[in-house]
Amino acid sequence: MHDIGKITASFQSQRAQSAHTIAEYGRVNGSIRHDHAIHLWLGPALARLGYPGRSARGPGFRIAQMLGGHHGCFYPLKENEIRRPGRPELGAGAWEEQRQATLEVIRGIFEPPAPPQRMSIDAAAIICGIVILADWIVSQESFLLERLPHIPDSSLPDLLRAHHERTEKLVPALLDAAGLTRLRLRQGSFCDEFPFDPNPLQASVSETLPTLLGSGPTLFLVMAPMGEGKTETAFHAARLIGAAAGTPGLFVTLPTMATADQMYQRVRAYAAKRAETPAALILLHSMSWLNSTYIPEPTDSTPLTGEESGDSLSRLAATDWLRGRKRGLLAPLAVGTVDQGSRPGMRSTSHAGGVLPGHFHVREMWSVTDHPQVTVCRYGQPVQVDEGMADLIRALWAEVDTVYSCQGGPPPADADPLAYVAFTPEALARFDALVPLQPAHWERDVGASSGLIAVRFSLSDASWLIDMLISQQVAPGE
Repeated sequence: MHDIGKITASFQSQRAQSAHTIAEYGRVNGSIRHDHAIHLWLGPALARLGYPGRSARGPGFRIAQMLGGHHGCFYPLKENEIRRPGRPELGAGAWEEQRQATLEVIRGIFEPPAPPQRMSIDAAAIICGIVILADWIVSQESFLLERLPHIPDSSLPDLLRAHHERTEKLVPALLDAAGLTRLRLRQGSFCDEFPFDPNPLQASVSETLPTLLGSGPTLFLVMAPMGEGKTETAFHAARLIGAAAGTPGLFVTLPTMATADQMYQRVRAYAAKRAETPAALILLHSMSWLNSTYIPEPTDSTPLTGEESGDSLSRLAATDWLRGRKRGLLAPLAVGTVDQGSRPGMRSTSHAGGVLPGHFHVREMWSVTDHPQVTVCRYGQPVQVDEGMADLIRALWAEVDTVYSCQGGPPPADADPLAYVAFTPEALARFDALVPLQPAHWERDVGASSGLIAVRFSLSDASWLIDMLISQQVAPGE
C-alpha cells in the first residue's frame, strides 16, 4: 500500500514503456514524488472507508503520513490538505480509478480489521520502522527477478491472493539470508556463562536481579572500581533483562572506536559460547573495515565470504546485507560507539533553524528497541546525557524497552569521586519518595539542553543507596 503513490503520471513517465498508458489515462500537469503522493492521497481514501479523519491527528491521516515516510522522512500534515485533499499532480479520472482499485485489492487480500479509533505516535513510529524494513527486504533485485516469472496473468482476486501466499512463505528465508535472526542465548547461572566464580558484585546481581525484573522497561546502573568485572556483570544482566522484556538482542556502546574494537573481541567470544542459534555480530563505526578480526585478511588466494564453516565463530559472521548503509543496528548483536547508540534519539537542525527528525530516524529507533543497550564508560567519567541520549532513553522507555548502563570507576586521583545518576523530573519525584532521607552532601544539577536532573553522591554512599532501593523492591536505576 505504501507504493500506491506510484500510480501517478509523474512516476510512470520515468518508464518509456508507459507512454501508451499515460496517453490513455491522460497527461497531468506538474510532478510529485510517489512518497508525497501516498501522504496526500491515502488519508481521504481511508476516511471514506470509515477511518476517523476529522483532523490531522485521526488514524487515517496518521497512517498516510506514516506510509509517506517510508523513504526515511515525513511530510508535515496540514489542515488545508485535509479540508481540500485534491492535488492536480495526482491525476483524476483513470489514475484515481486505478489507485482506488489497487487499495480494494490490497484490502481483499489482507482482510484488515475494523478501523482503529486512535493511533499513538509511538505505535506509528514502530509500525513505520517495520514498513521501511519490509520494503528493503522484499525490494532486493535478486528477489524481485526471481518472482517476476510468477506474477499472475490477470488481477483476479484468487490469483493475487495465491501469489501473495506463495511469496509470504519465502520471507523467512530472506530474513535469515539478511542476518535478521533472533538472538537466543543459553540460560544458566553466572558460572555457566563465565569460567570463574562470581565476585560479590556479580553474585549479588545474579541472585537479586531476577527477583526484581518484570516485563516492563528497566534502567539498570552499576558503579564499581576498575577490575571488578563490570563487563561480565553487564553481559549477564543484559541477558536476564532481555529475556524478561522479550528483547533478546544486545548492543554494547563505548566512548571510542579503539575501545569498541576491544569490546568486539569480548562480545564475540561470549556469543560464540552462549548463542544457541546463528546471530550476526556487527561492529558499528567508520573504521571497522580495518579490524582484521571483523573482516579477516585472506591467507591464500581463496576468496573469503565471512561465513566459513568449521567453528562457532562462523555463526556470528556479519552478512553483506547488514554491512550495508543504515542497517547495522538491525543486527541481533552489535558493538559500537556511544554516538551510534544515541543517534536514534538525536534530532538534526535544518538550515532554516528548525528541528526536524533525522533521515530514517524511525527505522533506527525501531532497530534499537530489540536490544538491551549496554553503555560502558571508563575511568569513572559519567555518561554525558545530552539531548540526543535523553530523547533515546525517553523513547525506549515509552516503547516498554530496556536500557542497561554500566559505568566504570573509580575516577582519576585528581577528580572528585562522585557518582552521577540522571533523572527525568517524573522519575526524580519517584526517587525522592523512595529515598526520603538523603544525605546533605548530595548535590543536584539540571542539564541545560536535556532537562534531566543529575543527582551527585559519593561512591561510598552507593552500597547504602542500593540497599535502600532493594528494600523497596526497586531495581537500582529504575
